Amino acid sequence: MVNSRVANSARSRCGYKADVWALGVILFEMTFGYRPLQSLPNNQAKLSFLGRLRRDISIPSYPDRQLRDVLKGCLRADPRQRLTIEEVYNHPYLTGGPKSKINRFLDYFF
Repeated sequence: MVNSRVANSARSRCGYKADVWALGVILFEMTFGYRPLQSLPNNQAKLSFLGRLRRDISIPSYPDRQLRDVLKGCLRADPRQRLTIEEVYNHPYLTGGPKSKINRFLDYFF
């Protein structure tokens, strides 16, 4: 996670929205079995791509619409349009009832 003093400084280009992006990348990889930028050859190419990113990352077709929605919200190119952590936490994919998919997953590990 991003240090809150750094994240909230006037010079910072990241913050909690970067954490939401990272969560989206992890969820993407758990869902599809590969990272969104896996086709790029190295970290320098990935950083360059992200620095020029103007359109949202493409999310492959998947039958669970709520999962696709939370992925799209986390991986928005414009950090101002990304979901907040509160919106992620309250998203129907995570709150879909007492035994939603994610709740069952968390129960298994915790």
